[in-house]
Amino acid sequence: MDSSILIIDDEKINLEILKKILRKDFEEIHSFTSSNEALEFMKQSDVDIILSDQNMPEISGIEFISRIKENKELSEIPVIIISADQEVDTLKGAFKAGAVDYITKPFRAEEVRARVNIQLQTYYLKKQRNIYISQIENQKLLLEKKNIELKNLYEEIEKDLKFAAQVQSSLIPTKYPKSENYILKGFYEPYSKIGGDSIFYKIKENSLYIFFGDISGHGISAALMSGMILLAFQFSLKQFDSPDRCLDFMNKTLVPLIKHHHISAVFLIYDFENNILKYSYGGHHEIFKIRDGEVSELEGKGSIMIIHPSPTFRYYEAKLEKGDKLLLFSDGLFEVYSKNDDFLGLDKFKDLVINISKIKNIDIIEELSKAILNFSNNKLHDDMTLLMLETL
Repeated sequence: MDSSILIIDDEKINLEILKKILRKDFEEIHSFTSSNEALEFMKQSDVDIILSDQNMPEISGIEFISRIKENKELSEIPVIIISADQEVDTLKGAFKAGAVDYITKPFRAEEVRARVNIQLQTYYLKKQRNIYISQIENQKLLLEKKNIELKNLYEEIEKDLKFAAQVQSSLIPTKYPKSENYILKGFYEPYSKIGGDSIFYKIKENSLYIFFGDISGHGISAALMSGMILLAFQFSLKQFDSPDRCLDFMNKTLVPLIKHHHISAVFLIYDFENNILKYSYGGHHEIFKIRDGEVSELEGKGSIMIIHPSPTFRYYEAKLEKGDKLLLFSDGLFEVYSKNDDFLGLDKFKDLVINISKIKNIDIIEELSKAILNFSNNKLHDDMTLLMLETL
């Protein structure tokens, strides 16, 4: 489907950068340095998505969204706010006005393309749904005709959901950059086409910051929430250097934006210069530490994110040794059943980790994921996500 992209920014250099990024996926791209001129253009031409700078000389990006929402014919067009301003109030204001996403400067090409594509797919799904509802309301369809249309609609939605799943999977890395201080390795197998787990990481000075989260639910809503969680993660790193305060900041940021869902999470900071791990739990089960074939839990507790009225996130610290392995995993690894309906559970999962860890020169992530899939007869009950951090 050909898409019409509208970009608004008072700096022409930003317009050129965005057009260059988006031309890999789209041909029809319109750009304006004036918000008012863009509004007039939209009244006469079809537009599928808008990227608007927040700091415009005529009206702000948030005010621009408000004007679009007042126009019935334009109100459903998704708007992504662009700004170098990374204040939380700006983010909240943009989403409250009706923005569907938020991109910061300087631009990262893959992130811009991923966010634009997933918002377009969501927009097209909504349009298809509205068209179909209108057809049902205005026509008395014969049963055979209904079945044909339902089949075609299902196939089209399946195609779109597959694309959305690819975008979501791109936000959960399973391969990581090499480092002389540590090794990161992951595994991800979503329960449905679009999963609900999130892994975000960033290297800052002499530390590795990691957020490992499990969102309740799946589907497009989970994919959209992953984008919000990533922004909250990035903002938290700019203000805090302790995992408990980062989790608390992320929770306060996300509570007004996410409804009917919750997140269990682990936030850890690995100081690879001093070999110290700082970590905090957000309603998640404990991290496994593997040392010389022995497996133990990193103690700790914390409130589940989003739904708890008075959450508590505690600070924990552990001294690591060379060769230690830290295993983070979602509950989809142990809340599984065999083909005979035998439940694995956390204790048996730990026993499995212990047995695998005793084998020398073995890829624990690969062997563990194979063992779980074999136990469940390749039938998933939830997303399966693994992350291992090994110190060097």
